[in-house]
Amino acid sequence: MTKMMNAAVYERYGPPEVVQITQVSRPTIKPDQVLIKVHATSVTMGDARLRAWNIPSPLFSFIARFMIGIFKPRNQILGTSAVGTIEELGAEVKEFSIGDRVLGSTEMKMGAHAEYVVAQADGSVAHLPEQITTDQAAGLLFGGSAALYFLRDLGKLQRGQRVLIVGASGALGSIGVQYAKHIGAHVTAVCSGPNHEFVRSLGADETIDYTKEDFTKRTLDENQRFDAVYETVGKSSYNQCKHLMTERGAFLPAVMRLPEVLQLVWTPLFSKRSVKSGVAMTNPEKLTTLIELAESGAVTPAIDSVYPFEDIAQAHRHVDKGHKRGNVIVRISDD
Repeated sequence: MTKMMNAAVYERYGPPEVVQITQVSRPTIKPDQVLIKVHATSVTMGDARLRAWNIPSPLFSFIARFMIGIFKPRNQILGTSAVGTIEELGAEVKEFSIGDRVLGSTEMKMGAHAEYVVAQADGSVAHLPEQITTDQAAGLLFGGSAALYFLRDLGKLQRGQRVLIVGASGALGSIGVQYAKHIGAHVTAVCSGPNHEFVRSLGADETIDYTKEDFTKRTLDENQRFDAVYETVGKSSYNQCKHLMTERGAFLPAVMRLPEVLQLVWTPLFSKRSVKSGVAMTNPEKLTTLIELAESGAVTPAIDSVYPFEDIAQAHRHVDKGHKRGNVIVRISDD
């Protein structure tokens, strides 16, 4: 007899209302996988963009349609991070036990907005220390993986360097601020005025209110320029920001459009500055590093709001507004 579960399913692209809780078959696992009973997950800007098919670049949108679904989504359950307990183990899995508290990533397979989700035991799941709350863990992967990828791996940000974080109060920016301060960088945060106190509490050294000032019009002395510009919201470009950067500064756009794609190749040919971007995937090393950072208190995922599973469409609606502080969490079952 097929086991069933509740899942947040979207059968077509559109507004938050297309996401409906419905009964679907519980997934089955392969020998090298685990089944996680999901306690909490997050609704990210990535989830909202896929649901609404709001892809910044027309070129990317055209290509992605063939990968994700031309007329309707192939994977109809969104969500890439799951906090929960191990429900079933594949025959080859030795490092986990039934009932273990874990954080799992599903990457592009998605599926975490459901009562149960499958994850690869080797590399996509990690034991979760009790010091990290369920809600915090649910908000850790999206912004945390991006911070490590963009600031550490691409930007090579070092102690004493200066970084400008655009969209500093969001899920990506808020962890980016904390990670940059953890390694000893000087952080200037761009966000709206009401969020200044919030981002300063995360460690930002300076703040810029984008509603009152166009930061791209600033004139900076050489010692004020930035070694990295981490653009998390897609509101500014390399051309607008390059005069704010040091001679070898890196522009790091998390939202990549066609100009950024061209600049990845074009810019280094004519400048010592660079544009670096890509997809921030989770891997075993990142999972371990993020959990260690969260366990030590160096990074604490900010929680904007928490919704019960039956209100997940409202969570999407809140993300669509674009003014959240940190992460939007959805609780699916009790711990």
